[in-house]
Order: sequence, then C-alpha cells, then structure tokens
Amino acid sequence: MSKDTQSLQCSLQLYKTQLKQIHDALLVASEEQKADLEQVAKDLEEIILLTETSLSTTAAQESDASDSQNESNLEEELSALEGVKCKVPFKYEWGGIGYHNAIILGSELNEDGLVYVKAVFMHPTNKKMQPCPYYLEGNCKYSDDKCHYSHGYAVRLDEVQDLSDPDYSQIIEGCMVLAKYKDDLWYKGRVEDIIKGTEFSVKFLHCNDVLLLNLHCVYPLEEQEEDSSSEFSTEEDDDDSQFTSKCLEAYNTGCARGAGVESFGLWEQHTRGIGSRLMAKMGYVHGSGLGKEGEGRIEPVEAMVFPPGRSLDRCMELREEAGSLNMLSVEKRLERQKAKAEIRLRQIANASERKASVFDFINSKLIKNSGPHSKEAPPGTSSSRPRTTKLGHLTREKLNVHSLQVGEEIRKAERDIAKLKQSLQRQSDHGDLASVSQIRLRLVDKEKDLDQLRASDRHIVNEQKQRKSSSKLTIF
Repeated sequence: MSKDTQSLQCSLQLYKTQLKQIHDALLVASEEQKADLEQVAKDLEEIILLTETSLSTTAAQESDASDSQNESNLEEELSALEGVKCKVPFKYEWGGIGYHNAIILGSELNEDGLVYVKAVFMHPTNKKMQPCPYYLEGNCKYSDDKCHYSHGYAVRLDEVQDLSDPDYSQIIEGCMVLAKYKDDLWYKGRVEDIIKGTEFSVKFLHCNDVLLLNLHCVYPLEEQEEDSSSEFSTEEDDDDSQFTSKCLEAYNTGCARGAGVESFGLWEQHTRGIGSRLMAKMGYVHGSGLGKEGEGRIEPVEAMVFPPGRSLDRCMELREEAGSLNMLSVEKRLERQKAKAEIRLRQIANASERKASVFDFINSKLIKNSGPHSKEAPPGTSSSRPRTTKLGHLTREKLNVHSLQVGEEIRKAERDIAKLKQSLQRQSDHGDLASVSQIRLRLVDKEKDLDQLRASDRHIVNEQKQRKSSSKLTIF
C-alpha cells in the first residue's frame, strides 16, 4: 500500500469521525445553531465522497501497476525455465507413466491459468521420445502430429520434478546403468568392465550385446530405478504359489463370461504368472475383453500346429478332415491308409502278370544255347531298346545308331537313379515313411533297367567285335 492511499484513508477516517460528532451535536443544539451545523455536515459529506472517489481511483491504479508487475515477473520466471534440466512424466501407449530426464525448451500460459512447459528428453527410451534434430535446428517440414520424432513433450509445470546431478562415481563393475545403443535410444545395461575410468564395457539387457561406450553415452541409475528393474523377480520368489492360486481362482470366477475363456491362463499354473501380473498392472480385468472399454475379444488366440513341409491348401484340407482332432495324428492315419492302398494295388498288379509257361522255359533254353549274341531282351524291357536277337540282321550303321541310343539311355538312367537317391535321403530325414517306400520301389526298378541296358550295350560291343574279326579273316 502506497503513502497516498494511507493518507487518504486516514483523512477519510477523520472526516467520518467529525461528521459523527456534528450529528451528535445536532441533537442538543438550539434552533439557531442547527442551521450552521447542518451546513457543516453537508460539507463534510461532500468531502468524504470526494475522498472515497480518489481513494478508489488510487487503489485501482495501484492494482493495475501490481498486475503488470506480476505479469512481467511471471514472464521473467517462465523465460528463466528455458534450458533447465528436470524430470518429466511420459505416458506410454499401454497407459503407464514414467519420469525421464528432460530439458525445458519453452513455456506458455494456458487459458485456464495453468502453466505448461515443453521439454525434450535427454535419454529417450522410446522412438516417440526421441527429439527431432531438424526441429531443434528449425528446419523440420512436418507438423508436431505428423513427424515421427518428438517436437517437445508438453506437461503441466506442477508435474515437473527436480533433477539432481548424476554421480558417475557410483558406476562400478556389475552395476546397472542407462546406456545409449546403436539406434540412438537408451536401454538398461550392466557394466562389465571399466577402462581408464572414462570408457565402459556395457552389456545391454534387451539384446545381450556388449558395446564399448564413453562417459557421455552412460548414465548412472538411482537406487529406486535399479530396484524397479528387479521388482518382479523379488515378488515372484516371495509369493509365487499364492499368485498362482489367486490366478486360478480368478480364472474360475471369470469363466462365466464366455466359453472360449475356459482355458485362459491355465498354463500359468506351470509358471510364475508374470503375464497376468503385467496385464493386471495395465488395468486388465480377468474375463473381460481387451481395449480401453473392454470391447475387444475375450477368447484368446488359439495356437495351431500345422504339419511341416505341407502347403497351405494341404493344411486346410487336413484341418477340415480333422475337425476338433489333432491334424498331425490325422495326417499319419491318412498316410497309413495310403500306404496300405498302394501295397494292395501292387499285389493286384503282380497277380495280374502273365505266369511263365512250359513254352517260355523251352524258348529261354533254346535262346541260351544259341550263343551270347542271340539272347533276347527279358520281358518287361522298353520297346525302344534294341533286341539282341536282331543284332545279326542289322547293318553296321544301324548297329552304331543302336549303340548310341543305348548309351544315351544308360546315362539318363544313371541321372534318374542319382535324383531318386537324393529324394530318398531327403524324405528319410523328414520321416515320411510312405514316400520312402515308394521311392525305394522306383529305385529298384530303375536299377533293374540300368542292368538290362548295360547288358544290351555289352551285346552290341560283342557283336561289333565279332564283325571286325570276321572281316579280317575274310581278307586273310
């Protein structure tokens, strides 16, 4: 309060006191004195009114001056906040809130009278916390909501906490620190070794990578932050069995929400229940749907094991065939049925072959006695192969052509046998017994054909040698 205001208030109080005395004097005054006293009272009333008017004007001027001074002081205080290191709350996508080290870029006064500050994080642990380098330089062409990086995180001033200077002397071998990884994000790690006091060998917990970092890429964690990292492990050892029983009890009470949740969480009777604990901390209620309003799915996603090495169409056929059964057992049953059907067909084919008669036996003996070059090709050989019984009727040019054809068929058969052996090895590794039996039968047939082709080739060579020797004798 200024001196002018105080003097005006004192004068006003004096005038009011005098006016009260005059009113008291009017009660006992005579008629001649009353006229003078009334005139004095009117003058005092006018003076009091003028004094009150001047007093209100002075008070308004002083309040305006104080308001302007307060605004200037607030602007100075807000501008002094720029560049201050502090701890700022960050809200994650899953709903949790954590305090992180940050630097205040600026501040502004909201319409509601609340002060908001915009800060950038010093040790970002999330890509949305990572400051945009172009924005800091004033060259970012994207807006705040479209840029993949942070243009500053706005929080209320009353939510900001003080940041104490880090004590790097606490960093020893085996302690937990916050370290900068290759992607410019900060993760928790353990100090493996200290080199010359300024370089640290840090093993990151999220990927088990070990990097050699300098002092600027390492930040010591406080004891509370280290304890929070091992919160789950200590609690799990204390009340492991209690949590499992609670989880199963909650499961029994929540089964009425739907038939599909009756198997939800049963696997946690074999674990420590960390999954349900994390979901409960995020606000999940057992038996309710996912999402903020519980509008998501209630039934858990079922894991289905498909047979290995099968196409998607084959897996869908097996799924339709199996129904509620296991697809692997259904596939094995179908393979057994297929193998039995193939054996039955093979038996029918063998039974339908022409049985050897007495005449076949006589013809085979006669052919054998006629010489090695007159042997017929055994039954079942291909019609494209040259029959040895007709080699004597062929000319030299045709015999050479047949020799080339047989040689080509021998090379083709050898390639087929090599491919069948590779396929047999591959199917044996996969354990497909039905395919292995089929490939073995084909391999036996191919080997028989190869033996017959080699025999035919030998007969052709013998025939060519005999013709050369006979021609030499004729010349002699």
